[in-house]
Amino acid sequence: RAKDAAIVKVDSTFKAVSTTENSAGLTLATSLFDKLVADYSYTTKSGVRDLAENHSVYIASDFDASKGDRGAVYILVNAPDDGLKNVDLATENFRESNRWIKAIDYKATDFLNGLPNQFTNFTKSDSTAVGAHVVRNVVKSDVLALVENLLLSADRMTVEALNQLNLDADILSSVKSDGGSVIAGGKSIAVNGTVATNAMVGTAEAIVRSGSVLTTVGDVVVRASNESVMDAKVISDITSAGQAIGVTLAFNTVGVEPGNLLFQNIDTIVGTNLSAAAAPVAARIESTSINSVGDVIVTATSTAQIKADVPVSAKSLQFSIQGATTASVGGVVALNRVASGAAAEINDAGFIKGRNIIVDAENLGTIVSDVSASSIAIGGSAAGGKSVSIGFALSRNDIKNSLVSSIDHSTGSTLIDATGDIAVAGDDSSEIVSTTTATGVSVSLSGQGGTSVGGGGAIAFNNITTDSNVFIKDAEITTEGGLEVGVESNATVESLVRAVAASFSLSGQGGINFAVGAAFAQNQIIGASDQGRDGLSDVRAFTKNTSIDAGEAVTIRAAATGEIDADVLGIAAGVAVSGQGGIGASVGGAVADNKIARDISAHIDGGAQVKVASGDLEVTAKDDSAIDASTVGAAASIAVSGTSGTTFSVGLAIADNDIQSNVNAFVKDVDTVNVENGSLTIEAEREGSIKATAVAASVAVGVSGGTGITASGGGAVATNDISGDVLDFCKSTD
Repeated sequence: RAKDAAIVKVDSTFKAVSTTENSAGLTLATSLFDKLVADYSYTTKSGVRDLAENHSVYIASDFDASKGDRGAVYILVNAPDDGLKNVDLATENFRESNRWIKAIDYKATDFLNGLPNQFTNFTKSDSTAVGAHVVRNVVKSDVLALVENLLLSADRMTVEALNQLNLDADILSSVKSDGGSVIAGGKSIAVNGTVATNAMVGTAEAIVRSGSVLTTVGDVVVRASNESVMDAKVISDITSAGQAIGVTLAFNTVGVEPGNLLFQNIDTIVGTNLSAAAAPVAARIESTSINSVGDVIVTATSTAQIKADVPVSAKSLQFSIQGATTASVGGVVALNRVASGAAAEINDAGFIKGRNIIVDAENLGTIVSDVSASSIAIGGSAAGGKSVSIGFALSRNDIKNSLVSSIDHSTGSTLIDATGDIAVAGDDSSEIVSTTTATGVSVSLSGQGGTSVGGGGAIAFNNITTDSNVFIKDAEITTEGGLEVGVESNATVESLVRAVAASFSLSGQGGINFAVGAAFAQNQIIGASDQGRDGLSDVRAFTKNTSIDAGEAVTIRAAATGEIDADVLGIAAGVAVSGQGGIGASVGGAVADNKIARDISAHIDGGAQVKVASGDLEVTAKDDSAIDASTVGAAASIAVSGTSGTTFSVGLAIADNDIQSNVNAFVKDVDTVNVENGSLTIEAEREGSIKATAVAASVAVGVSGGTGITASGGGAVATNDISGDVLDFCKSTD
């Protein structure tokens, strides 16, 4: 047995704070005021005292905090008529609620400390905070259990390769600039960049190669298992009294070699695979004969999971009696990628003899992702003012699964002999749960001309690429029990993409207001398209050039389910109020592309015979695919002007939903098919459904004292297509 377990916990926190204070003695004055108005009878340093009802005690800064809040004042209540005698104030417990109550404590200094410095600075007070947070976490482990060139006779044999990896990463970035002045102006800038790479690469291989095995009591077991679980949080917060800019790049991968920064960005934006995928989990018997009194079991299990939380928040609040430009930008680019494979195989064995012969592969790939970018800019100026807020989020979630469970003899024929049952099986499951949100909120308040721009853009790519093949090829099967060759593949995408933009401008003169919210989503369940493959997700269970002699039922079964549940929302709203000419424009758009493409096949192709002594022969293939999609683009714009005004609003929604699946079940080119005491069933079945909603809404309202122009438009387009072939047949058999 080869076994490895690695658990990694990472906490990385970065803070950058820039503060500029020029209060011209205001803080000192308020502190003196607090001292003058403070009213209490004693302090905790007053020693032993006789106390009466309503006497108050101030808690000193070095007092035991477990007995009272430092800096607070406590009032004695429910005291006896003659008061309390000889109370040691240095040790008294002021938290006894039936004896003391905490006075409401208001201090002018507390109020000032809670205000941004721009409200208390009297001179030009520049402040700049810049942060750069780079984190790279890589966990790698390869586990190999190998038996090679061995002639073994034993009670039983077990060959195991077990690998377990766990990465828990919390990456926190905070940048704050607290400067500027309402009276004198000044710059306050906060900028942060975070780059986080979290990668896990784990392999497990259990191999018996080039030998002979005889067990006289128990089983022959060849087992490989790999479990890789990642929980990654990459959180960024940027705050400023002028301009705030925050950008996060987050790359989380399991089963993929970590690439450089350039390749990772290209992979995220374009969808390439420049970083190499790791080897799958594999359990194999190769070029080895097995003779076992017990069972022969070959199993491979792969589990790969990513849970990612990547929020970016940028906030800017600025007020000035002079002209002010307030800007906030929050952007995030996130890649979550899983490459997982499981292979359970018996290859080129001379013969395999046992009680029950089981070859089984299981593959589980999961991504749960929440990626968000929020931006808020609020500016106020007695003169002209501009406020700009942009939130942008790009999320790519990719699962690439491959599953193989097989008995294959490429150079001749393998003899498989069981006194019990023979099962070659595979179970593949893939799931993506993704939320991508971008928000831009802008507010401009200006005594003269004012401009407010709010933008939110959200893009999500959620792709599952999966192929599953379970088969027996070039073998001679003899079993006293039954034979099952079966595969099941389940793939699910749940996607929520939201882009929200809001802007508000209030100005004494000409006001300009723009709001744009745009969302795009691509969700796919497909197959590999490299090496000449057609891009359809293969789900296949079959025998090829194999002779079958079974005492009980023979089942060849392939079943697939695919589901896409997608909501895409692009919303924009703007309000412009101006004493003179005003312009307001809002655009809300949403585009969705949803696709399921699969090829499901269960078949018997070639062989000398298929004989079933007692029981049924069933060859069945089934596909159940569904798309439930909602696409909404909505915009609203309101402009109020004392003179001329112009208002535009556009809402757009586009959706393309496509299910393409071929389902085949057949028996062909078998010399003899003999079902002696049962029935022959060959069935191909497809259930496909699309439920689509595409909504475009647009509202424009213009109110002006002079000439006014108002225009509103909306458009919604949805195309839905279900295609493919469904075939079942039996031919060229006796």
